[in-house]
Amino acid sequence: MTNYKSDSQPRPEAHEESGKIVIPQLIFAFSLFLFFMVFLLSDAYASLRIWLTLAAIILSLLSLCLHFSDIHIWDGYLMRRSRSAEALSDIERELQYIRDFISQQRQEQERQEDLFRDFLRDFERDRASEHSEGFERASKGHRAKGTAYHHQPRPGYEVAMSVLGLEHGFSQVDLKKAWKKKAFDTHPDHGGSSEKFQEITDAYNCLRA
Repeated sequence: MTNYKSDSQPRPEAHEESGKIVIPQLIFAFSLFLFFMVFLLSDAYASLRIWLTLAAIILSLLSLCLHFSDIHIWDGYLMRRSRSAEALSDIERELQYIRDFISQQRQEQERQEDLFRDFLRDFERDRASEHSEGFERASKGHRAKGTAYHHQPRPGYEVAMSVLGLEHGFSQVDLKKAWKKKAFDTHPDHGGSSEKFQEITDAYNCLRA
């Protein structure tokens, strides 16, 4: 995976690497100082010169071991860090894909709900139109004779009164109360059927005309 970084910015790995390798360098410099002390001491300090020589040799070997081991460990660390960065980038990309997918599904669900509501509205409007036409045809003959629509016994009128449980001489207040009660009891959201609810609505439309 390619990481785009400006060359002008210092790499933190370089600073950490120099900090790690400076310890072996200090040990090696101290071993050189011991070698220098061995040459400066006179023969009267022969035993001390031997010990200093051994210490300088040991420190030199130790500095070399630390130097190469630090390079190996640091290279492994940089490799693991690079792989971790790639893994994190892959995880973030997958999470973004999941978020986009959820957002698309939510939008699709909202669209389907809107379509379903439009379908129900059109269906109820068509049903209301059909029932209203039926009531209108049933009472058409009586209206043609000039009889009062709300006070003469017409087939559609009688059916609508029976559906709402009303008697002759009802007022508009009685009509609204009966319609609200029947509509509430037969509404599909309250356990009723859509056909019965539509019948109640059509009866109300017929009687209030």
